[in-house]
Amino acid sequence: MRYRISSTFNLEGYAHTNPTFSTSHDWIRSLDQREPFARFFVEAARGEHFYFSTSIDVGVSPVMRHDDKTESLSIGAFDSNVDVHQDAVRFSSYVLTNFPFPMPDLPIGDWPHDSQLSLGTQWWSLSIGRGRLKWGNGVSGDLVIGDHISNHQHLSFSIFGDTSKLHLLYIFLPNPLEESVQRIFLAHRFEFECFKKARISISENVMYKGPEPIIRYMDPTYVYHNIYDRTHLNSIASIELDWAILPSISMHGQFVLDQYQLPTESDYEANAMGYLVNLSYSWQQRPGYWTATIEYGYTDPVLYRRDGVDFLVARGLSNNHGATRIDFLGYSWGSDGQVLQATGSYLLPNILQVTGSITFHRQGELTFKAPHHKGDGAGDPDSNAGAPNVNGPAPSGDNHTERVICSLSFRWETPLPSLAVHGQVDWITRWTYHKPSHTRSASNVDFQFTLGLSYSF
Repeated sequence: MRYRISSTFNLEGYAHTNPTFSTSHDWIRSLDQREPFARFFVEAARGEHFYFSTSIDVGVSPVMRHDDKTESLSIGAFDSNVDVHQDAVRFSSYVLTNFPFPMPDLPIGDWPHDSQLSLGTQWWSLSIGRGRLKWGNGVSGDLVIGDHISNHQHLSFSIFGDTSKLHLLYIFLPNPLEESVQRIFLAHRFEFECFKKARISISENVMYKGPEPIIRYMDPTYVYHNIYDRTHLNSIASIELDWAILPSISMHGQFVLDQYQLPTESDYEANAMGYLVNLSYSWQQRPGYWTATIEYGYTDPVLYRRDGVDFLVARGLSNNHGATRIDFLGYSWGSDGQVLQATGSYLLPNILQVTGSITFHRQGELTFKAPHHKGDGAGDPDSNAGAPNVNGPAPSGDNHTERVICSLSFRWETPLPSLAVHGQVDWITRWTYHKPSHTRSASNVDFQFTLGLSYSF
């Protein structure tokens, strides 16, 4: 048995110019990207077939006792109201650090953040643990599982060969609102080469919600779409394409289907689909490498939304309790939106990486806070209890939130052993666009700065 114990200390500082950008959703480098002050890591391995790792984090919680400005809302398919941050000290303060001494108001309570227990051979692997997950090669995000959530608890089994891979995945989602109700994302995905330079990935998945898992639903060989159990399940399917057009040019596309009404079916539920496509060009300029990418993403208003069971993720920010953050399991930008992003990066291997991007985001009225069912009168009010019936195209409604975001980040591995410097600057401007009058109002601007120093040993 081989083992290693390591430590990383990160000192990060944060500053911004507009305190009305006061929640974790208002920041580009937010709680899942901010580093703990210290992370102590333990790894162990036995030959080539067994691996174990876990970590202990020391730092400051994103929640403080002074964060008393929360709003209790009915959100999505959650059975009880959610206390959502309206004003968080860790994100509204002009200047702040992750330094935890003297003892912080609330320390980090959710660890290990990264952990893994894996068994495997040359053609299969089994893993359980916590950490980021990602399906796809999107730059602004991915439509089924995005890597914007950093602490998914999951069980994964893969069988793979030179040209294909079968991946079975179970994500055990937290439910800080009602612990007796379990939420599990059950997924299976098959990847294969359709010809030498192209790869197709197909997935069929469901979200399960109930007091205890139904064993027959755990069968990974079953076609989930054939299970009609609206009380406990909601299905979503996807197809992806990766195509190396030329040695330096590649294309990636994703299409996701949550709900589609055939012409012969009733229209009490709106269609719920999304797609994403990008084109990348890479070239070498000695001694480094450049990459430029342009990407467009679109999501229907009620994608990820459903009465009963949906694809929203609730995380209690103080040891899975207290104030709650809502995310979408898939696309980090959520539903009812359009995203256009241009990205350029320069990589000097093992020394320097610099990335810049410009993003334009249009968000309709159906945010995670808004009800997905639009009523037709006093007897049928707007709510999350009815069927999602907000039709596309996105963005929906008369009032849209529009954002332009310019970002620049870097990481430099200094000549000093194990010492790195990283930083990020984000300029965000947002406004409300009134579609009927073609006017803009409520404009806000924020400059956000992050600078960090990391030392590992």
